[in-house]
Amino acid sequence: MTDERPLAFVVQRYGQDIVGGSEALCRSIAEMLNISRPVEVLTSCAKDYMTWRNEYKAGTSTLNGVRIRRFAVDFERDHRFYEAMSTILGGMPLSAYHQHRALMRRMIGRSSTEQQLACLRLEGPYSTPLLDYLAAHHQDYSQIVFFTYLYPTTFFGSQQVPASKTVLVPTAHDEAPIFFPVFRQMFERFPAFIFLSPEERAFIEQTFAVDEAQKMTIGMPVELTSVPDAARFRAKYRINQPFLLYAGRIDPSKGCNRLLSHYRAARRHLPLPLILIGNKVMDLPRDPDIRYLGMLPEQDKLDAMAAATVLINPSPFESFSIVVLEAMLCGTPVLVNGHCEVLRGHVWRSNGGLYYETGFEFVEALRLMLADDELRTRMGENGATYVQRNYARDAAGKAYLSFLGEQAG
Repeated sequence: MTDERPLAFVVQRYGQDIVGGSEALCRSIAEMLNISRPVEVLTSCAKDYMTWRNEYKAGTSTLNGVRIRRFAVDFERDHRFYEAMSTILGGMPLSAYHQHRALMRRMIGRSSTEQQLACLRLEGPYSTPLLDYLAAHHQDYSQIVFFTYLYPTTFFGSQQVPASKTVLVPTAHDEAPIFFPVFRQMFERFPAFIFLSPEERAFIEQTFAVDEAQKMTIGMPVELTSVPDAARFRAKYRINQPFLLYAGRIDPSKGCNRLLSHYRAARRHLPLPLILIGNKVMDLPRDPDIRYLGMLPEQDKLDAMAAATVLINPSPFESFSIVVLEAMLCGTPVLVNGHCEVLRGHVWRSNGGLYYETGFEFVEALRLMLADDELRTRMGENGATYVQRNYARDAAGKAYLSFLGEQAG
C-alpha cells in the first residue's frame, strides 16, 4: 500500500529570495518532487545566514505549490559563536583551515563534547519550536529528509525522530567543523544518504563509518531559467571589453581574497577587468579594474555569465557549485581552484575549463585560455554538454523519487 503521508524536508532557511547552495538545492528538489508526491518544508523564520534573525513570519505558507512550516529561532548568531569557535581553535580563524588543516583537525578532535554542542547551538539557527514539532509530529510524514549536515536543524533535529525514517543530504566538504567528534555519531545514525558529487561521497565514506548505509550520488537539476543574452549585459552595464567574472558570495571563506591577489599578479600579463557579482561580505580594494556590480537579478546574472570570457571560482570548499555548472550551460569556460576536489572533478569530467593550485598556475592557465579563442569555444561546448547529460531536471527528479521510494519501502 502506498504511503500517502508527505515527505518532510528539513533545512536551515527557505525562500524565493534565498540563494544559498544547499537552500537552492532543497527548494529545487521540493518543487520538483511535489508534483508527484506531497512535500512539506520544515524550516526557520531566518533569512540571513550570518545572523539567523527572524524575518519570515512563523506558521504555514505555500511557495510554488510547496507547503512551508516556519519556526522562530531562539536567538541570533552573535559574538558568542565566534568566541566559542576561536577558543576551540586556539585563536585561529576558520578561514585558515586550508593552511593549517592537520593542526586544526587535531584541535577540533580534542575539544570537549560540551564545547562542540555549545558551538553548534550558537552557530544557529537553533529553534526549540522546530525541534519540538519534529518530536511531536514525525509520524505525520513518510520520511524526513535533512539538508546540510552542519546546522542545528539537522544535528539536533535528527535526534527528535526515529533514525529509520531519515535521509541525509549532507552537502558536505572538507572543512574544519565536520571533524567535530559529535558529527561521527550523527553520520553513523543515518541509514541513507544522497550526495551531490562523487567527490563528496568519497570524502564522507573516508571520514565516517557509513559503509552499511544506502547511498546514491544524484546531484541536483541545473537549468537556466531564461535564455542568456551577452549583448544585453554589455549594453546595460557598459562593459565592452573581455572580462573575468566571479559570481557568488564575496567572502574570504570562498577564496575571494586569494582571487584578488592572483588577479593583480595576472593583470601584469593579461590586462582585462575582473567583474564581481553577488552578496559582498568583505571589503574590496579601490581599483578601476575590479568592478563590483552587486546582487543582480537572475536574468542579469545569466547574461553576465554568457558575456564573460572566463568564469572563475576560487573556493577551496564546495560540495557541488551551482554557479560553475550554470556558467557551463551558458557556454562559458571556467577556471577553478584545484584544491577543491569537487570543482576539479567537474573540470576533469567535462573538459569545460582548467584548474589551478598556485598563483603561478592561475596566471598560466588564464594566459593559455585567453590566447586561444578556439580552445575557449571548445571548452564552453564541452561544459554545456556535460551539464545537460548529467544534471537534467527529468533525470534528477526520477533518481530522487526512486531512491526515496526505496528507503520508504
